[in-house]
Amino acid sequence: MLKCKVVSFLWFSCLLLLRDLSGAPSESPPCNFSLSSPVSNLDSLSITLTSLRRDCSFTVTSSGSETTECRRVGDEEAETNEIGGKEEEVRKEELGGNYSRTNQLGDEDGGIKEEGGVFTCVLEQLEPGTAYELMVQSQSNKETRNITLHTRPSAVLGLVLSSISSSSLGVSWQAGRGRTQRFRLQLRDHTGVLRNETLLSTATQHTLLNLTPGRLFNVTVVTEAGGLQNSAMVAARTVPAAIYNLTADHLRPQRHQLPVVMATARRRPGRALRRPGRALDQ
Repeated sequence: MLKCKVVSFLWFSCLLLLRDLSGAPSESPPCNFSLSSPVSNLDSLSITLTSLRRDCSFTVTSSGSETTECRRVGDEEAETNEIGGKEEEVRKEELGGNYSRTNQLGDEDGGIKEEGGVFTCVLEQLEPGTAYELMVQSQSNKETRNITLHTRPSAVLGLVLSSISSSSLGVSWQAGRGRTQRFRLQLRDHTGVLRNETLLSTATQHTLLNLTPGRLFNVTVVTEAGGLQNSAMVAARTVPAAIYNLTADHLRPQRHQLPVVMATARRRPGRALRRPGRALDQ
């Protein structure tokens, strides 16, 4: 009889121990994070964070600016809860008693539970073409990451043609807002890029020489800063070449008419093809 009581007591103790172990809460992962997908605009920067937990909180700070709190992706859905609530009421009416049963199954399966979270950190009202040292920090375990990002530079303003000839094109412009490391001037025609010249950040004009007369070109001024670019473009055609080696044909003169021969600029002097031109009245 005593033996049976001892066995029963041990069995009961094991059951209590198993229940305590199974009911012990598991330790949550820390709010560690990784950085990805930086986005640079003219006056703003955006960073994406990924964490193992959704209930974490992060901030981003740059030198000379206030601290900005990062937002969890999906929080925007809270703004549409009112519309979602109305749709949910309609769904309840359609399903009736089946709604509570399907909803309970969803909770048991964990279908609505998601692990991990994605956060976005946005800094605004920045200067174009400028480097910013950012510090991203977790508010729970104070883990920090430092990253340097550049805003996109501004395109030049007022890009116009300042001079045109048969063999040259001159352009002028004004620097846009913000900072610029350098300008790059590119010349293109229907065949592709013909010139790619680097200019100082203080340049406001440039002349392209030794061009083909009468051809259409695209002139692009590219602004560069921090490995990012912005550009403005203008199209122009060089002046057609004037004729040369204009001579009179004395082989068969006619009364009141003087045939002339013209050679275009594409033919070398002395090699022009002599053919009757339009008769000119004397």
